[in-house]
Amino acid sequence: MFKCPRETDVFDLDLKRCEFECREAGRFAHPNVRMYYECAFVSTSKLQKFEQTCPPLLEFNAKDQKCLKK
Repeated sequence: MFKCPRETDVFDLDLKRCEFECREAGRFAHPNVRMYYECAFVSTSKLQKFEQTCPPLLEFNAKDQKCLKK
């Protein structure tokens, strides 16, 4: 089995690369600091991943779970 370098990622067999996987609801760091993953329940048991972009001149801060000035 292939192991991804980040523990939040899983290997996608169709895409043949590691992809972020939602394991709980919330906002999570993206490899691009101007972006973040937002995981939200779209039904009572299904989490869905949304890639979000911070407004201009802001970067995602994983500790505060929001976009802040650099």
